This record gives sequence, C-alpha cells and structure tokens, in this order.
Amino acid sequence: MGLPALAISGFWNACAGGFVLVSTDRDFELLVAGISGAKVVILRSCNYPTGVAAEVLRRNAIRIAELPGSKDRLIILDR
Repeated sequence: MGLPALAISGFWNACAGGFVLVSTDRDFELLVAGISGAKVVILRSCNYPTGVAAEVLRRNAIRIAELPGSKDRLIILDR
C-alpha cells in the first residue's frame, strides 16, 4: 500500500532537520536507502504494549543517540 504522501513529506523534513525517526512501519526501512541523511530506528514486530516499546528504546538509547554521527543509517530493534 505504501505510505501516504504526507508521511513521506514529514520524513523528508525530519531527515533535513537531523532527526532520527523511530517507527514500526517497514516502509521507512525501505525509504532510508534512497534519502540522503536519513536515520531510522525500526521497532520490528511491535505488537506489544507501549511500555514494552519504551523499554526496548531505553535499552538501546546509546545506540540510538550515536546514530546521527554514525555511517549507519538504520537500526532494527526486536523485542
């Protein structure tokens, strides 16, 4: 189905602003390859409560914080 144009536009703006996007949507995983400066964290298989997602992000906070200065563009996190 793909992402709505508004979501893609917001993604472009976030990349230009140096933000790291955190999403559960695999479409962003595919978009990151084609957008210069894009940095994305994917919460894969995120069918768990928000509190669990928050804990996954907390456990990986250092990796996420280092992503903007890294040559890596994508972090994929599982529960």
